[in-house]
Amino acid sequence: MGTELSLPHSTCKAPGVATEGRTFASVSRVHSRLRKLLEPALTAKPFWIRAELSSVSGSGGRLYCDLVELKDGRVVAKLRCTIWPRELTLIRERLAAARLDDLLGDGNEVGLRCHIQYHDLYGMSVTAVDVDPAESLGALERKRIEIVRKLRKENLLAKNSENVVPVLPRRIGLVASRDTAGYKDFVTTIAASGYAITIFAADARVEGDATEASVLRALRQLASMDLDVVVLLRGGGSRVSLSYMDNEAIARAIASYKIPVWTAIGHEIDTSVLDSVAHTSFKTPTAVGEHLIARYTQADEKLQGALRELRRLVQLRLRPERDRIDGSGERIRSFAKRVLRERRGEGESHAHRFRLLVQKRLTTEDAQLVRFRTELESLARQQSSVAFRALLEHRKSLHKTIGRALNTRIDSKKRLQERLVSQAVFNRLRSEGQRTAAWRQVLRAADPARNLERGYALVYDQEGALLRSIRDVKKGQPLRTELVDGFVQSTAETIMEKADE
Repeated sequence: MGTELSLPHSTCKAPGVATEGRTFASVSRVHSRLRKLLEPALTAKPFWIRAELSSVSGSGGRLYCDLVELKDGRVVAKLRCTIWPRELTLIRERLAAARLDDLLGDGNEVGLRCHIQYHDLYGMSVTAVDVDPAESLGALERKRIEIVRKLRKENLLAKNSENVVPVLPRRIGLVASRDTAGYKDFVTTIAASGYAITIFAADARVEGDATEASVLRALRQLASMDLDVVVLLRGGGSRVSLSYMDNEAIARAIASYKIPVWTAIGHEIDTSVLDSVAHTSFKTPTAVGEHLIARYTQADEKLQGALRELRRLVQLRLRPERDRIDGSGERIRSFAKRVLRERRGEGESHAHRFRLLVQKRLTTEDAQLVRFRTELESLARQQSSVAFRALLEHRKSLHKTIGRALNTRIDSKKRLQERLVSQAVFNRLRSEGQRTAAWRQVLRAADPARNLERGYALVYDQEGALLRSIRDVKKGQPLRTELVDGFVQSTAETIMEKADE
């Protein structure tokens, strides 16, 4: 059964328009009647509504929004809602206590305590006076649980953990927002360690509607690089802002990723969907950096421990060898001293016998030398007598030969003087004398000694051959230069050909 809306009516007659049988009501009268019909609801106690927020806006300390009901992604019902300043302050305090500071935004599911309002200008709406944080947390949790259930059913939760992480990861891919404290904490922690860790950062939004597309893009960028591990992180925040990490598309991308993915999302009490599919999850970005540094620190400590143990074992192993070597050295020194004493005695004995043999041989040789000297002196005297007699005979014969030759020359000179007495012979002699003097002047001018006096020099090679061209000279060749008063030895360092004039 329905309630009939009956209104007092008035008759209105207008010129030229038939109004018989029609009644009209004013808008205010309609609102008045509707308010009376809705009075039980308007005066009823506030009730709870579960709905999704839409078209959220604020003005003057008030918050306006639409409460919508969705079915298969389509809006099937909608109510306008107002939260006045006093109630808005209370609601925000309750949400902050539950770490749901960002809940009052488009697309978030809420549980509000409301009562109905009716206004002549704005019609029917509801006014929210309280909020149930548990209802909103339940909605976020239901979303997270549903995604995890689907991933578990497809065996994707442990798939990325099958990737092997090196003992000392050196090349780290980083998916984070560069403007966040989490990014700065992680990078600062790694840089302060001093270890050879390289970070390849891909900037991504980790909150808001752009989170999914931004993170997927960053993962694709890093997938083509030779990395040991990829770290996806964001700092703390409200439950609502952290809920952007409960993303099915990102979770599937991490599950099928060929590189181990470590996550650090939210505070210590939060666990996101991405934490469930990651190779390893950490509570904070700083914890990831500390874990990396701890790996290197532990490896360094193990290495130092192994080095100390190796030294201990080497010392332990070398000790008996050192003792044995020390004993062997002492025995060798003792043996060497004994052998040297024996050899020294033998050497002295041999030296004494050698001296005796040398003295005996020297005595014999001295006797032979005396005999040889006597025989040689006798033989020399005999040979000297024979040679002296032969010399005398030779001198007499030479005197005779020289005398005959001198007589022959004297006779020839006389005959020549007689032939040269004539005037023609005299003129010819003078002419030849002049020619001879001229040639003597030419020869004197061509004499190399005169050229040397004028400053010229003659250069010879190491064989004494005169050098006339630079083509006959090689670099580094020894040279001998003749000057007017001596010679200079040199070496050819630089050979330069004369430029054409």
